[in-house]
Amino acid sequence: MLFTASVQYIHAAQIAAELGLSNELGKALSEAVVASIGPTTSKTLRENDVRVDLEPSHPKMGFLVRELAEKTATLT
Repeated sequence: MLFTASVQYIHAAQIAAELGLSNELGKALSEAVVASIGPTTSKTLRENDVRVDLEPSHPKMGFLVRELAEKTATLT
């Protein structure tokens, strides 16, 4: 799961709560590889008990995608 902004997680959590699926979202994220665009988004995820598996060396989309592709085998 790639998060490119904190608000993506916030909105997903709100929708999951409205649908009564908060536990399922938490379980799915705990089983997925989670990549965050940068420190602000990572902070939001961690504050909500979401493990961040990858944060790129620079908070830019290109770095996120490239570094995730390079490390995919070791993160799964």
